[in-house]
Amino acid sequence: MSAARELFDLGVGIEWEGAGRLVLVGLDLLDPARAREVLDFARENKARLLEELAGVEDQSPRPATVGAPARRKVTPAMLARFKTARTWLLPLLPKILAAGWTRRELFGIGRQRYPFGAWGVAWSSAWGDPNTTPALDPDGVIRWEIREPHRVVTQRSRPMEAVCAS
Repeated sequence: MSAARELFDLGVGIEWEGAGRLVLVGLDLLDPARAREVLDFARENKARLLEELAGVEDQSPRPATVGAPARRKVTPAMLARFKTARTWLLPLLPKILAAGWTRRELFGIGRQRYPFGAWGVAWSSAWGDPNTTPALDPDGVIRWEIREPHRVVTQRSRPMEAVCAS
């Protein structure tokens, strides 16, 4: 597994700022003990991370976000939605994981450009809509209520284990 993917699985993204400088995105949202663990891992694996990212900065005029190779660009709007989702998901993470969700289903980056492929729920465009309210149902379903003129639309996401079982 790549070091960038391991960091992502720990709940942190990486931005390349050039000149050997990496920024850990979302570190501030972790509890202090977890943040220290992630930071230590990143420091121990900095050379490996830089090697994995070699050339990514040449393919994009703005900083590259990793675990996303250049062909899966994560736009600033997507990153903002992801940060909003993490803020909402992290306090509920034990309940969500107990309901059958996996970290990949929540935070994973798809192999194809968004929205195609297996992108995690945290990348959903619903997180950036000010007219949308997320909620966690008792059965672990993540529900968004989207307020539109003259109606309320409900969108639900379930863990794959629950979908396959039904």
